Amino acid sequence: MSSHSAGRYQCVYHSRNSWSQRSDFLPLVVTGVYGAPSLSANPGPVVVLGGTVSLSCSSQVIWGSLHLLKEGGADTPQHVELTSHPETYHALFPVGPVNTSHAGTYRCYASPQSYPYMWSQPSDPLHLQVTGVYREPSLSAQPGSLVQSGDSLTLQCRSETG
Repeated sequence: MSSHSAGRYQCVYHSRNSWSQRSDFLPLVVTGVYGAPSLSANPGPVVVLGGTVSLSCSSQVIWGSLHLLKEGGADTPQHVELTSHPETYHALFPVGPVNTSHAGTYRCYASPQSYPYMWSQPSDPLHLQVTGVYREPSLSAQPGSLVQSGDSLTLQCRSETG
């Protein structure tokens, strides 16, 4: 693959003297053409169930669009036009209210306005974790939490869930 392969494709078939209707468009995106943007989570990558988080994709380079993808996700990419701030170009992707399906690894890509199917290298991965799904476990120490150097200790973590 090369950047020349990027674009929208359609197909038709020909049988005898007739042609079919055209298929729907298939967008073919080629990544790795440009340098990577950065991705961060505000307030952070650990979010309580039902909470909200904003994923921020930013770059020092002027782009046309920024794209957010969840690895292994069947969802189509989210696209946001850039908003510019002094010396930085970024887009916010609000997520929430958060449920367990939001947990996972996200990456951000950038593309110029004139070549929307030629994307940058991916950002470093951002691992979004959802907490509060299960009750907190209990932790105990046997024979106790005050031990002398050289003694044996057993830590036991218990949970209601298997």
